Amino acid sequence: MELKDLYETLSSEMKHKIRRCHSFIEALDVLEENYIDFPDDMSAGNFFLENTIICPDCGSVDVVENSDGSYTCQTCGRVFIV
Repeated sequence: MELKDLYETLSSEMKHKIRRCHSFIEALDVLEENYIDFPDDMSAGNFFLENTIICPDCGSVDVVENSDGSYTCQTCGRVFIV
């Protein structure tokens, strides 16, 4: 199983926490801290290449998706479309 498969089953709050991670190990730590089970053989796959949204102004990955499909940076407040 790849992280992206598990990611699709998570709540929007957990998805936000995982998107803020900078590494696979950090994502696994977040899952463990939130008592979310995952297989021992889970791999990162290309999750961090596909799912990391980066603010074009400040470079932060602390970004949330808005209901209209745009994104808001939680660090600098910039609203943008990918």
